[in-house]
Amino acid sequence: LQGMHVVEGSVTASYTTELLKAPAAGETVTVTLSTDDSRLHLSQTTLTFTSLNWNAPVTITVSALANGVVNGERLSTITALVSSSMPTGGVSVSKATKNLADNLKKLAADELEVAADDLEFAAGSVRVGGTNHAISLKALASKPGAAPELLSAEDSHTPSVGTYPNGSHVCEVEVDPATGASEILRYTVVDDFGVTLNPLLLEGQVQGGIGQGIGQAMLERTVFDSDGQLLTASFMDYAIPRADDTPSYTFESRDVPCKTNPLGVKGAGEAGAIGSCPAIINAVVDALDRGYGIKHIDMPATPERVWRAIRTAARE
Repeated sequence: LQGMHVVEGSVTASYTTELLKAPAAGETVTVTLSTDDSRLHLSQTTLTFTSLNWNAPVTITVSALANGVVNGERLSTITALVSSSMPTGGVSVSKATKNLADNLKKLAADELEVAADDLEFAAGSVRVGGTNHAISLKALASKPGAAPELLSAEDSHTPSVGTYPNGSHVCEVEVDPATGASEILRYTVVDDFGVTLNPLLLEGQVQGGIGQGIGQAMLERTVFDSDGQLLTASFMDYAIPRADDTPSYTFESRDVPCKTNPLGVKGAGEAGAIGSCPAIINAVVDALDRGYGIKHIDMPATPERVWRAIRTAARE
């Protein structure tokens, strides 16, 4: 049996929240939150943030999923930044680097007796553009005017809105009716992550996320016996995806620069895992539906679970 499924969508990189009653500075409040986003299925996770409407940080404890109630007060949503390393940290580094470059150009301009706008960085030096008239960064740092505050810089960046990466995952699987075993034949993913800073690491991150999706869709589960004893307490018993469980991926990007941060980057951390899980499990269901009219199977779609579903459908 063969099946295929396509997943298309976008990922929001942040959630914004406000409490109708602002807690006191330093107060810990318990948040009960409901959401359809699996990334916020958290339990007893503490988040600390400063609201624009509050004067001090407040610790928020996310407890359990319910109907959006916070200590008796209604909650709209809660901030939970994801995929923020580059859109936030990367932009901060970029801004601080520019500040440092401006400082060094000012120092070099005095030494080289030119305007700072005429200078450029090359091969560990600051030089006059189009010439070989230059001074090394080491020599520049040893000059009398090189005060410590000019040899370092800092900056920060707080995103006003999130980033919106998007993409599509296409998965084709083959199911053996005799054993229930499923094999991924082909897997293709196309993503838009904005400006790409390191294509090799980005593709590896997506592949790792797809591996996580394979585990959730086909392999990983926690098993207890009738006495409550955990039977999958080590990696000898718990089925995590291994090399022979993963296919050769086809990955492409069609990147559109993001307009909500200076670097034009978008979050990528969850993209592989978010798209892969529904693509894989729905491809399995597509194959089972074509052969036996099976329209649902719980994850993980282990060989035993698939085999039992086929046997039940065949008897009916």
